[in-house]
Amino acid sequence: MKKKISIIIIFFAIILILLFVFQDSIIIKISLYKTQQLYRENFEKAKKLHMDGKYEEAFSLLQNYRDSNDEIGNLYYEIKFDFYSSKIDEIKYIEELSEVSDFLIEMEKEFQNKSEYKFKLEKNFTSVAEEMIKKSDSLEDFEKWEEISAVLIENDNIELSEMIIEVLNSLATVKLKLALNGVWQRENDYLSGSTIEISFNGEIGSAIITKAVNNEYGFTEGDVKWKNIKILNATTFTFEDLNKGYVYVDGGYNATSSYTEAQGELDYETLKIKTQANTDVSNLGAVQSWKKTEKKTNKKVTSTEQQSTFSLEQNTPETINNSKTSSTPTFHSNDYILPSSDSMYYTKKDLESLTSEELRIARNEIYARHGRKFQDEALQTYFDSCSWYYGYIEPEDFRENILNDYEIANRDLIKECEE
Repeated sequence: MKKKISIIIIFFAIILILLFVFQDSIIIKISLYKTQQLYRENFEKAKKLHMDGKYEEAFSLLQNYRDSNDEIGNLYYEIKFDFYSSKIDEIKYIEELSEVSDFLIEMEKEFQNKSEYKFKLEKNFTSVAEEMIKKSDSLEDFEKWEEISAVLIENDNIELSEMIIEVLNSLATVKLKLALNGVWQRENDYLSGSTIEISFNGEIGSAIITKAVNNEYGFTEGDVKWKNIKILNATTFTFEDLNKGYVYVDGGYNATSSYTEAQGELDYETLKIKTQANTDVSNLGAVQSWKKTEKKTNKKVTSTEQQSTFSLEQNTPETINNSKTSSTPTFHSNDYILPSSDSMYYTKKDLESLTSEELRIARNEIYARHGRKFQDEALQTYFDSCSWYYGYIEPEDFRENILNDYEIANRDLIKECEE
């Protein structure tokens, strides 16, 4: 009996000794088992959250385990990729472009060792950036994108910066068109102080005299000083320049006018245009200088007027209501409701965020862009407040065939959305 008890005691003693010797190994194995269970639970939860589009919740579950094994690591980066892809799609709605730089730096850092994901995200981003730049309605937008590129270079994100610069360079003619829009004042010659306002209808622009100086040369406000303005490259454009004068005929002087082919070049640093008329095939005439002035020449809508509402007529401009009692419409901060309605096709999705008031204004600004006047006083007041507008065509003289394909399609789409 005593022998059996001794054997049992020895057995348990051996067990205790083994447990003491191998306790660290046993604890580690138990810990690993529990960790693996947690891995698996989080992995399955993250997969479900990923499928439901809850990206931030999904990748936060895997944050601490992403380097533990390939399966978890691959899922983590797939979720992160979809997260950043969704954020890239939202960039087009960001009002402050400076936020884009921070986002891109974060994205590049996250995928610095995952080139396949990084490249796809960069391509997606540049595609969205190109779409945004094409829709830009001011030179300032281009300058902000140039700033974003510079910030990326400072943070050693050279490849993405170069991709943005490539997009900007490909759209340099769009930038020049935006830069030319506005009011320019003649410098240093007999017409110094005269001003013209340049605007574009699609790819073709014109310049209307808004202030005439030295009337002995016959120029008056409303004259089309430049017509058929066409962009050649990043800084150069051609146009036809109006010349006026007097010729002596049969004992008296008769006024004459004609257009001469000319070309101009913009200096972005000084915001000055140098123009020269083609006097013959190989020669250029004297250099004329134009300095950009304040973009706004018309009276702005007051803060009181901005708060008022306006119901534009439901009819097309040809059947516009002659009511004189409408209040002034709300002033839109960037002057255009749809800045590219003359150069791109909008979709219903693009218009779904617009109010009924904004839709009606957008439809009428297609006509206003061509210089059409409006019988409704409130509508006329609204467009007079827009920096790009110069009304010189009476409603009854306006012809629909001046509209291009983009404008016709967008007008019809807006009308459909209004209904």
